[in-house]
Amino acid sequence: MEHNNFLIWFLLYAFVMMAVGWYVTRHQKTGEDFILGGRKLPMLLTLGSTVGTMVGTGSSIGAVSFGYTNGWAGMLYGIGGATGILLTAWLFGPVRKLRFMTMSEEICYYTGGSRIVKNLVALLIFLASIGWLGAHILGGGLYLAWAADIDITVAKIIIAVGFIFYVGIGGYKAVSWIDTLQSIVLFVGFIVLAALSVSYVGGWDTLVANTDPQAFTLFGIGKLGLWPALSLAIVIGIGVLATPSYRQRIYSAASTRSIRQSFVITGLLYMGFSFLPAIIGMATHVMNPELENPALPSCSPPMPCRPRWPWWC
Repeated sequence: MEHNNFLIWFLLYAFVMMAVGWYVTRHQKTGEDFILGGRKLPMLLTLGSTVGTMVGTGSSIGAVSFGYTNGWAGMLYGIGGATGILLTAWLFGPVRKLRFMTMSEEICYYTGGSRIVKNLVALLIFLASIGWLGAHILGGGLYLAWAADIDITVAKIIIAVGFIFYVGIGGYKAVSWIDTLQSIVLFVGFIVLAALSVSYVGGWDTLVANTDPQAFTLFGIGKLGLWPALSLAIVIGIGVLATPSYRQRIYSAASTRSIRQSFVITGLLYMGFSFLPAIIGMATHVMNPELENPALPSCSPPMPCRPRWPWWC
């Protein structure tokens, strides 16, 4: 019954988000409105959509899992991502004035207007987007299957259909509003879950006492090693620099100044956020140090959090 209640609340929440997306985009008329929100998104919407994009499946499952196995190394996802978004603001914010619609157009500009390059980049981005979408469907399906106690295939279908409606109902402006609202939910949820996790294991001192001292070194370097830690942060940072969705934030913003403001704030927030997945991962390791699948700690919140407040978890 409790799992059924969660599924009902989840579907109701998704419906409300879709209704918000429809309402804020009901007056759209052009393709530019659909793809880029009319190129006039204010700083707060650019900020919210960027934060919502960064705090996704990689942060929740990947960083928590890394924190489970390597302690403070779980912060490296946030450090790398924050560095990447700050560099993106500095290096690519000014391309807003060139009025590109896609990253393939931007790359084409850098190569002297080569249509071959433009078409090739568009194809590669399309193929990569299939992979990114699949990763989010898998991650979201894993969460939903666990929380609602339903078959994983059914959960994936629900998530995929939700994605279709989220985007199709109003385009980028709808996504920006939904991402902004959901970034608030994500931040509150992670803060609450981190606090509950530490409390459940007996407090911070208990967490420290039961965690590998090497994993408790700065960024988990003592356990992971300096070069693996550095390479992970660099790879994540480069990934942000090359991700088309962040370029879309640049193309759609109202001004270069609003882009840089929103990206800088996002970087600082994400750097602060990076503590939370690592703490949750380490707390879960104290609760259950023998999980068969290290990708599951983010789906194994402390007992006080299940299932009474599932939307926090």
